[in-house]
Amino acid sequence: MSEKEFISNPSDNSSNSYSLITSSLTLEEKKLFKKYIEEYNDLYQKILILSQNEFISKLTQYVEYSLRLKCYKFSLKSKEKIKEIISDKIYKNDYILAQKIKTELIKEKKIFNEEEILPHCDKDKKSGNYIHTCDNPFLVYKYNDNKIFLFCEKCNLIYKDSLIKFKCNETNIDFYSKIIFKDNKNNINEDELPLATWSKYHCNAVINDLMKCQKCSNKLYLVKKSYKKYEKKYIFCKKCKKLWYPTQINWECLICKKLFTCDVKAYNPLEFKTIKICIKDAIINKIRAKPKYLECDCKFNFDETIFFHKNSCKGELFFGELNSKKTVICEKCDSIGFYDGYVWTCPLCLKKTKNKKENKENEENNKFSDKEKKDKKEAEIIQEYLKSKYEKKKSKEIINKNESEEETRIKGYANNNQNKDKDKEKKNDKEAKKYKNI
Repeated sequence: MSEKEFISNPSDNSSNSYSLITSSLTLEEKKLFKKYIEEYNDLYQKILILSQNEFISKLTQYVEYSLRLKCYKFSLKSKEKIKEIISDKIYKNDYILAQKIKTELIKEKKIFNEEEILPHCDKDKKSGNYIHTCDNPFLVYKYNDNKIFLFCEKCNLIYKDSLIKFKCNETNIDFYSKIIFKDNKNNINEDELPLATWSKYHCNAVINDLMKCQKCSNKLYLVKKSYKKYEKKYIFCKKCKKLWYPTQINWECLICKKLFTCDVKAYNPLEFKTIKICIKDAIINKIRAKPKYLECDCKFNFDETIFFHKNSCKGELFFGELNSKKTVICEKCDSIGFYDGYVWTCPLCLKKTKNKKENKENEENNKFSDKEKKDKKEAEIIQEYLKSKYEKKKSKEIINKNESEEETRIKGYANNNQNKDKDKEKKNDKEAKKYKNI
């Protein structure tokens, strides 16, 4: 394969297409080149948005991040050489092709609706309406009959058929998937069953793992059997040759160690790509995360203070974004959690705070429109006014009642005294008459 033939087909990122380039590289440079290509494919979608310098610098950051995780060390000379190869021989040709695809698709407006993809869930598979994360349909471009490119006109993003970012219509979750070609679909062996994983893990945890047999620790597979009009799912172990219904197995939660039952779904290795890219971007962008409030009495400047993950992990926390929601990522252990309800640790007293109260208020406020919020406030003001008016009226009635009771009591005391005086006078008159008679 000549260099001209390689340049004419820049979309093919298989190892054979790069054999001409890698033949002149050392073993160390080949390993580094492989790393660059892996990260290049993740970043390819932004080739029309970023300039060449921005694209290469972002790619370098991605590579440095992945090398940090796997503790690989390469010389500066090797890095500069591979960076030059990527920018001169691969990026330029891919950029020219991307510009060509964009201009042709804007003219034709051919919407993507023919090919199948690995769906996010069973409901998403039934709908069959695959859209981009911005709710816009994809435009499709076929290249050399064995390659497909998808383009989003609204976001100006272009995707290869092996890594495309979709939005699930049922769950509104962003996920990566790939196209299943019709030619290849017919050649799939019936014995090749999809691997099984949990549909929703316990403690709302995100687990990128496979279900394993509790007897032999082998991987479990998903089997679908149709019964009349219904389709039932089962878990199958190839070694034990046993079939289970998903809810028959009790799993131990990795977080709380409690037993739970769960439904099953097919394992998609690209499903967690969104989480990986979210963590990667957050650590590269380095936007420091901070809580809205802390329950402790410690006094410090929130803007200048560096917040860490927890007492056992002193990794710095950064902001990220996943499915249009704010996330908090630890630089050290790469753990991820949503900003709403995140457990913060005070850097001085190490007291933990979960921002619950404000989040609940925000959720309630989000349920009402601006007009409804205004009406709600007015109703609250009127209610408070009526309440205060009623309390004042009630207090006046109590005072008047007390005054009237006091008056009656005084009047009664005065009448009693008058009656006593009259009785005394009568008694004195009787005694005086007695003395006169004598």
